[in-house]
This record gives sequence, C-alpha cells and structure tokens, in this order.
Amino acid sequence: MNDPRNTEKSELDLLLVNPSHTRVYHEGLEAEGYPALESPYLAALTAEFARNRGYGADILDANVLGLSSDEATARIVEANSRLTQIIVHGNQPSASSQLMGWVGEVCQKVKDSDSETKILLTGTHPAALPRKTLEEEACDFVGRGDGFDTATALLKGAPNSQVPGLWYKESGKVVQGLPSKLMTNDDLSRGLSRAAWDLLPVKEYRAHDWHALEDLDNRQPYGAVYTSFGCPFECSFCCINAPFNEEGETKNAIRFRNPKDVVDEIQFLVEEHGVRNLKIIDEMFVLDRRHYMSIAKELITRGLGERLNIWAYARVDTLREDTLDTLRQAGIRWLALGIESASDHVRDGIEKGRFGYEQIAKNVAMVQNAGIYVVGNFIFGLPDDTNRTMQETLDLSLELNCERPNFYCAMAYPGSELHRMAQNTSRTLKRAQSEVYQRGSLAVLDRLLPVPKDWNPNRALLPEDEGGPGWLGYSQHAYETWPLPTEHLHPGEIIAFRDQALAAYFTNKGYSEMLAQRFGVENAQKFIKVNAKAPSRRLVVEQHQNGI
Repeated sequence: MNDPRNTEKSELDLLLVNPSHTRVYHEGLEAEGYPALESPYLAALTAEFARNRGYGADILDANVLGLSSDEATARIVEANSRLTQIIVHGNQPSASSQLMGWVGEVCQKVKDSDSETKILLTGTHPAALPRKTLEEEACDFVGRGDGFDTATALLKGAPNSQVPGLWYKESGKVVQGLPSKLMTNDDLSRGLSRAAWDLLPVKEYRAHDWHALEDLDNRQPYGAVYTSFGCPFECSFCCINAPFNEEGETKNAIRFRNPKDVVDEIQFLVEEHGVRNLKIIDEMFVLDRRHYMSIAKELITRGLGERLNIWAYARVDTLREDTLDTLRQAGIRWLALGIESASDHVRDGIEKGRFGYEQIAKNVAMVQNAGIYVVGNFIFGLPDDTNRTMQETLDLSLELNCERPNFYCAMAYPGSELHRMAQNTSRTLKRAQSEVYQRGSLAVLDRLLPVPKDWNPNRALLPEDEGGPGWLGYSQHAYETWPLPTEHLHPGEIIAFRDQALAAYFTNKGYSEMLAQRFGVENAQKFIKVNAKAPSRRLVVEQHQNGI
C-alpha cells in the first residue's frame, strides 16, 4: 500500500474522531447534565505526533459536539482525509467497548457514502479484539500498541506488513503485521511534550459533578492529561493493558512522560485556557514516588497548586502518608481508590487481596485527614460474590463514607482475563449442556466462570453473545447494562443490588451530613438529588417479568 487513499480532493492527512458517548448513559442522567465531557487526550496527542512529522491533522470530537452517527458521517466524508482514525476510548479504558455500537454505525455509513475512505480503529476494544473487529466492522485497519506510529506509518505509505501494530485484511483474510511498537520513556519525552490543544474546544469540556462539588456551577473548562501509560498490575477484571500486550504474552509495564513536560502542559492549560478542573488520566498516578512527587513539587514551585482542582487514581497499598501533604499542596484534591470488595476472599480472586480491612480504613482516613477527598471504587458481582459478600461491601462503603462512591457491576471487559474466562464458559455451556446440568453448575475449573445452578445455557453470558444487548451492555450506566452472573447470583440480581446500594448510600444520613459540612448544604442536596436516582434496567425488568 503506497497511500491509504486517493488524495485528489484532500489536503488533510489525518482526521481523528472521538466517538459520541451519549448512548452509554440512561436518559435521566443525560437530561441532568450528569456525564463529564472529557477532552480526547489520546486524539490530541496523536494529532500533535502526526503534525511533528509533517502531516496535517484535525480532530472531530463527536462527543462534545453531541453528533449522531449520521451527523458524524457527514463531517467525516466532507473532511475527505487520507486516513480517518477513530480512537475508541471512553473516560477510562473500560469505557471503550460500550462505544462500538456508535462506531460500527459510523464506519458502515462512511463506507456507504464513500468506499474510498480508509478507516483505522484504535483504542482498548479494537486492540483487545482485532480479528473480531476487522471481521465485523466496516473498517480497513486495526491498530494495537500506542497507535502513534501506526497512523504515521500508514500515511508515509509503508507496506501494511511493515506497519507497527497493524492488523488488516488481505484477500479477504485478517492479517497481523509487525508487533506493536511501544514508546519508551525517552520516546515520550521527545515526541509527546504537549497535545494539540488548539484543535479542541477546551472551554466546552465539563468535569464530573463530584469533581466540582466545591463549586458545582463551574464545571467548565475541564482538562485531562496522561503522565504515564500502562499499568504493572494484572487485575483479572481490568482491560487497560489490552492495547499493549501481545497475544499470548504479558508485558504489563508502565512508561512515564518527563515531569517537566507534564507541568509545562498543565501550566499552558491553566494560563491559556483557564483550566482549573483537571484529571490525571493515568491508571495509577500514585505509584512511582519519584515520578508523581517530581510533578507535584514542580506544580508547587510554579504556584499552580492553589489554582488547580486535580483528581487522580491511586491504590490503597501504594499510598504513603509522607507524600499526601505535598500532593494536596500541588492541587490534588481528589484520589480515586480501587477498594473493590469488603471480602478478603473475593479480593484474592482478583489479585487485590494484599491489603485487608484495617489498612483500607486506615488509608482512606489518612487521605481525608490530609484534606484530599476520596472516590471509593467498589465492585458487586465478582466471581466469588454472594448476597452476603455484596452486603459486606456495601456496609464497608457506608463505614468508610468516601466523598464519592463509585459502585460498579463486575464486567468481563474485552481484553481482561475475565473476558477470556467468560468466552470459554460461554462456549462450554453451548457445547456440553447436558454435562453441565448434570453437575448442577459450572465449577471454576479450566479457567471457567461459575454460573447459577438454574442458568439457561441459551441465555447470553456476554453482551455480545446472541440474545445480548451488544457492545452497549458494557456500559455501567445504561438501560442495557449486562454484568456477569456468579455461582449464586443472576445478572439481574447483581445490578438490582448495585442500584439499590447506591440509593442507600446517597440517602444515608451520615453521608449527607458529611457532604453538607464539606461542600455546603445547597451543593450537597443538589448532588444527592441527581445521583440517588435509580435507573431503569432491562435485566431488572426481565427479572421481574420472569419471576427470578
């Protein structure tokens, strides 16, 4: 391939598309302006990477513009770029698969309008399922790895077989090209000092409501930056490393940007765009002390800490008391902690059993005592969960009284170990129904997941299975949300418990009093009113109809 497309009409080399996220939230949340509108940082980095190599690039942010698939198609066809790259990435890596319905529609409609348009899909979902994506979607290429070199190599006209991280079709068959090329720390410093913010409507981006609880009327503008890529941990429910790990190999690693470059970029956002609310996107920012403390100290030295409201991710077992005051002075006002479950046994099953109840409670209080608010992440329906262990998790969340609870249902996200296990389980159910039912239930054996004893083998186990809602089922917030079962619980029971648990948390007197004390009565009441609403769920409706 000498050129990704005919260039007779086009002067634009690369159009980067950020998918619309509107379908992934139920209508009530959309109407309340609940969802954050996050700047598509990967698209902006890719655009700058391409421009630094002499290529023209532009960004179509269909999310902030609220574009339907028809409207986005019209914009893409009109741009007539040599290559269109759709980055399937949500507000976090696990929010990728849920976007594929919209992405698939756009790909097909673009091809129907102009078959010569060349489409490259990158992001967590396509990287996790490259073969399936090429077989099912109207795209030309799938990119794994960081994705920067993949796009520019295509633009350069390199043969498909020599493009790093490229999957493509040849004579109707899916072909894997060169292994993905991951950028080193030095590469990140040389090639990604700043994103192409000039291509984004920065003032239109909107922070989460909890992030702006100190000032709910000023959620805009909102910035988001990576300071590192990847994660060294191997949690079975996580898919973050899907773009970076080759099939059959584990390369879980983390790579860091230069702290000075990071702070330069943050200072640019503050001074040029008036950004106060900022997200550090890293899956694990509070991990490498030298890295995060270098950034924090530089933010303080430049006087930026007092001007910023930053949130970032940490683990309970990576927190260090002697760093928290510095982080707070640097403007980090929120830390999101992956607590997941109250049960040591359940956490052991997802490789988060290295810290127990006492350390969880101690470290959450330690963060709050340093003047930093806590987002507590909890998961219901992990493989070993029962009604009792889910209740223990809810009780723990109420006791910890984090400023913002995130309650999730266990999902087998494509690219995660849970997804591979669920696929094996789904195939086994279909292949050996009689044997399974004679045994009563599937055991956690040969990398299989348990299912209830009365599980119907014809029922969709994964959202993409026949009878499931499709990729939208991976959204935590939609009507179609489709979590996994456990040996003791049906998906409808799990999601019903999750929604009732969230309502119980937000209407808990101890929580509302704490929130009012820290953020004011008016902000607390407004926040609780929006977040305590129980959404309608397909699985709960079906559960009631079927008397489950």
